[in-house]
Amino acid sequence: MRKEDCYYEDNFYDVEESESCENSFADKKPFLLIFLIFIVVGVFFGLVGILIGKDDANTKELCTDEVLATVTGLRMSESDDRTVTYTPVFEYEYDGYTYESITHTYSNTFEDKFRMGSTWTIFVNPNKPTQIYCDEIGATTNVLGIFFECLGFGIAILFLILEIKTLIFPLNNKY
Repeated sequence: MRKEDCYYEDNFYDVEESESCENSFADKKPFLLIFLIFIVVGVFFGLVGILIGKDDANTKELCTDEVLATVTGLRMSESDDRTVTYTPVFEYEYDGYTYESITHTYSNTFEDKFRMGSTWTIFVNPNKPTQIYCDEIGATTNVLGIFFECLGFGIAILFLILEIKTLIFPLNNKY
C-alpha cells in the first residue's frame, strides 16, 4: 500500500505494505462482543417466552375437569420497584372436598377483573386437584409469553444484523 493512500486531514502516515487503512478485525472486536452479548440475551428472553407458553399449555392440558370457583381473595406480589400485582384465590369443590388454590400468573389488571365473591369457570387437574387453569388468566400468560418471544428474538435478530454488517462493512472512524 502506498503512503499516499493513507492520510488524515492532509497528514500522511508511513504504512507498511501489509497494513491497511481500513478498520481491521481487531478494531471491530469490542463491537462484535457487545453485539454477541445482546444476541445471547435476546435468545434467552425468547426462550423464556417459549417456556412460558409451553408451561401454560401443559397446565391447560392437565387440567381437564371443569368446576365453578368463587374468588375468595387476591394474593398480592410487590416487586422491587414497588409495582403491585395480584392473582385471584379461588375456592372450589372437587370430588367432595373443598380446595383453595391460585394460579402462578400475577397481573395488575386482576384486581379489577377478579372481584371478591365473583364466580369463574376453572379447570382442575384430576390427579392433583390443587392445580388449576383459568382461561382468563391463561390469556394473560399467553400475552406475556408472546411479548418475551417477540422482544427477545427481535433483539437477537437486530443485533445479529448489526454484527453481520460490522463484519462485512468497515467501521467509519472519522475523527
